[in-house]
Amino acid sequence: MNSTESGHKTASEVLELMRASVCDGVPGVMRISSGRAGPIVGITVCSHGNEPAGLTAVDHLLNTLRLSKILLKGEVYLVVNDLQAAIESKRFISVDMNRLPANAPRLENSEAYEVKRTHELLPIWSRFDIGLDIHSTTQDAPPMIISLGPVFHADLVKGFPIEIVISNIDRVQRGKPASAFYGTGAAQVVAIEAGQHNSNGAGRVASVCAQALLINLGMLDGTVGAPVSYREYKVVDSIVLPDDSYETPADAFPNFQRVEKGTLIARGDGSDILMPMDGHVIMHNGKAKPSDVLNEALFITEPVRQW
Repeated sequence: MNSTESGHKTASEVLELMRASVCDGVPGVMRISSGRAGPIVGITVCSHGNEPAGLTAVDHLLNTLRLSKILLKGEVYLVVNDLQAAIESKRFISVDMNRLPANAPRLENSEAYEVKRTHELLPIWSRFDIGLDIHSTTQDAPPMIISLGPVFHADLVKGFPIEIVISNIDRVQRGKPASAFYGTGAAQVVAIEAGQHNSNGAGRVASVCAQALLINLGMLDGTVGAPVSYREYKVVDSIVLPDDSYETPADAFPNFQRVEKGTLIARGDGSDILMPMDGHVIMHNGKAKPSDVLNEALFITEPVRQW
């Protein structure tokens, strides 16, 4: 890809810039328009406030590429989804924004910050034709494409430096990701896990992916990397700990660990939780308990498929 290098801002500096940016009365949103017809793309970051890789991608678009000067068509919205959690460097304030209630857009009088933020952002999200939601991981892990919805959008992810695809997770996880409401649920959306939260590599991956998406849509000049072959892990189940007595073996399940049927997954006051099938374990946080005990301790996938 072609880019003109310039001084990089820190994640905190980018967050302050986005915090001060207001679009149609909504803080934490920046709209960049080419002035010409074309796709409306939403690039959303900090759906979890402690995941700064997306802020590096925002810096890349704004300050390295100078997106406002080179955008060929359409519009790009840059959005800090969970703004208050990002300000406080927390995963979330009240409700995980990647596990929103399915009826969040219709909930009235909710005191949960993320539900209020959903209502605030819905008029922005509803404009998206295409969405890219940027995440990062607690554990050290290779980057992943999270395929959302029933279709893998291969045309959108050309040039993403990622070989791993996680599919079907949005149908297994608890609640709805914020991205489920983009384009009133009709946008083509892909998410990425760019790498470990504060690694330089995660920021670079996020930046390359954001730029590649815009090139793929004809919104930027440039070329993308060569096609890659994918390793797909289809999520078929999750493990939610029944109560506080349960723990998983803290270091037993690095991402993509192949696990045989019957392997101990968690133990507590009740019956042991065993692996229900031969497959793989992903998104375990490397600790005995999940960061939010109401959410999944880990996900289970089918055996990996190469294509």
